[in-house]
Amino acid sequence: MPGLQTLYQLQVAELERADVARRLQEAEGGLGETDDLRRVRADLQREESGLTALRTRVRDLELEVKGLNGKAAATEKRLYGGEVRNPKELASLQADLASLRARRDSLEDTILAGLTEMDEREARLRELRGRWQAVQSAWESRQGELQASVSALRAQLAELDERIARLRAALPASLLEVYDEACRKKGGRGIAAIRGGLCEGCRVSVPTSIVQQVRGGEQIHRCTSCGRILCVVG
Repeated sequence: MPGLQTLYQLQVAELERADVARRLQEAEGGLGETDDLRRVRADLQREESGLTALRTRVRDLELEVKGLNGKAAATEKRLYGGEVRNPKELASLQADLASLRARRDSLEDTILAGLTEMDEREARLRELRGRWQAVQSAWESRQGELQASVSALRAQLAELDERIARLRAALPASLLEVYDEACRKKGGRGIAAIRGGLCEGCRVSVPTSIVQQVRGGEQIHRCTSCGRILCVVG
């Protein structure tokens, strides 16, 4: 039947378009931030915030220690300067001094622990920054590749749309109707070429008499096994 080879070309173009559309969807789906990128950035930000808070806390404790040292010095001056002679007042000053020193010693232990933790956090932060740079660099490179792929696939899709439109315009409406119905039933493969005496759709042998009739092109013939429209290509 006239137009079967054009119909086959149409199917080839439509199948190619479906594949390109699928690849385009996958490429577009890969654009944007990845879970790994967001996770590493969150880890980095969390560590930076923790280190900043720790530095502030240690600095505040150091200021408190400085204040306690000032108070302790003033108390020692009164205690040992000879100005105070009342035993009760002296005992009170001694108790105050002991309390100030105990508080200072406790704070200094906390500061020392904080400084140790700062060293550990700074080491983790250096590691996280290195990881962040590696992940970000890989992500940026991949995004560039995907953008280029998306552009190329969109151009290819536009070309295929034009080709499909030209092929459909060249075919009789009645033949297109039969083909479209067959495609709906056969997963987009409504026409099959006969190759080596076999239907390429189901790989079942096509009788020689049917092959000759298809080659003659007088009417539509379907594969007796899969029901696809048969054609001879080339």
